[in-house]
Amino acid sequence: MFGWFLSLLAAVAFGSYMIGVVVVFRKLQADSWQLRVLKLCALIAAILNVVLLFRIDPFERSGPSVGLTHLIPSSLALLCAIVGATLLAACTAAFWLLARMHASSAPLSLAFSNDVPQRLVQEGPYRYVRHPFYSVYVLSYCAGFIASGHVALLLVAVVMFAVYWFAARFEEEKFRGSELASRYETYRARTGMFLPRLMIHRPKTRS
Repeated sequence: MFGWFLSLLAAVAFGSYMIGVVVVFRKLQADSWQLRVLKLCALIAAILNVVLLFRIDPFERSGPSVGLTHLIPSSLALLCAIVGATLLAACTAAFWLLARMHASSAPLSLAFSNDVPQRLVQEGPYRYVRHPFYSVYVLSYCAGFIASGHVALLLVAVVMFAVYWFAARFEEEKFRGSELASRYETYRARTGMFLPRLMIHRPKTRS
């Protein structure tokens, strides 16, 4: 019963991200091989999440296991499913809030585009993380594993994190080669790539 709800949340989330490629981002060139790989990986990851989450039942303790949550008490498995569902819903909402934020400005370029950056966005979530869209995507894949405990979805989360890490590094190299390089280095020093940077304030020592 709970599985279809998780599967629906995953379908809405990953469907939103696919629509967002058209709505939020602009295509400046033919897809590079890196972008084609990213799209293929994202499609496979989305299908695996929707299909495998459909089979999740936190209360089913008999029969073949479909996830690591089968090894823990049903109450804890239910909590994991609720946390995963909440995270999926939150990621979908965050994605559309980001899309709305960019609606009144120039569209963003697609991942692995060879354009030269013309502006540096530092408002909203960009004050804390440099790639909030990628953060949303990665957290969505993590949500699938949290909800199900399925080893295949853990592998999906790891692979997609690596794919988006390479995409983020590609974009940051573009900034380093642009007129915004100096500003970007200052910005990069105080923000995290996917998660906010922990600012550790060391006490001043007296000389």
